[in-house]
Amino acid sequence: MLADLEESLGTFQSTRAVYERILDLRIATPQIVINYALLLEEHGRFEDSFKAYERGIALFRWPHVGDLWLTYLSKFVARYGGRKLERARDLFEQALDGIVTGIRIGIGIRIGIGTGTGVRMAGHAGELRTRGNFIPT
Repeated sequence: MLADLEESLGTFQSTRAVYERILDLRIATPQIVINYALLLEEHGRFEDSFKAYERGIALFRWPHVGDLWLTYLSKFVARYGGRKLERARDLFEQALDGIVTGIRIGIGIRIGIGTGTGVRMAGHAGELRTRGNFIPT
């Protein structure tokens, strides 16, 4: 609630300080992390936005972290497309490493298609689909 108030009435720096404090105290929810990352993105702080997702991801386990991963990976691929393939592969693998068997999500293939990344990662896609127990898209 304080973060919402700061976003409405405060400055970017004061709002950022509130979000950082929330993360430091480990009292964030996945939605608070997403809101913070979007605030940073709106101000052109893309790498800081990605760091916020990473900090948030460290706070939660599956299935609660699922929305964070989906949003983070979507934003990352939209921002960098095929320019940072190794980093993208590492992120997708990190997301898959935490998935509990039986949880089915459509990360990876769905996000990579349409960006050109899907074509370049095609060889890796089969492995990701198998490891992530993906729903066909």
